[in-house]
Amino acid sequence: MSAYSFLDIVGSIVGPGGLISIGNGTGSAKEGIEIKWKEDKNKQTIGADGTAMNVLSADDSAEVSVKLLRTSTWNALLQIMYNYQKSTALLWGKNHSVFTDMARGDFVTLADMAFKKCPGWDAKEAPDVVEWTFDVGKAHVIRGIGTPEI
Repeated sequence: MSAYSFLDIVGSIVGPGGLISIGNGTGSAKEGIEIKWKEDKNKQTIGADGTAMNVLSADDSAEVSVKLLRTSTWNALLQIMYNYQKSTALLWGKNHSVFTDMARGDFVTLADMAFKKCPGWDAKEAPDVVEWTFDVGKAHVIRGIGTPEI
């Protein structure tokens, strides 16, 4: 039998102005962490005679979003990093991340990350989840096979 739990997710964001843990125990919202590739890996062209040409793209760019509860202390840590990094191009786009699912063996590395924007802010009865989004230059994923059954 296979099992999954967010309790097994550990990760970090490292860059100018901070080294921040992300995952279990950091006030993550139910929506958690999501990585989406920006471009398709294959571009296919069909010739006049119906022959297919497949072209492998070198693009490994992605977008990662980290969703935290409004009450998470990690929002303040990410805001400090954002404010520091936006002060000069010398600090911009130099974040790196690693995420691991300890039970499944999944391993994700993200390089050349830049904050996409500062999250919005609200004050209401039920505040929104705070979503931190990053553009990623290089994303690499290794999917694990999970823990063998005992």
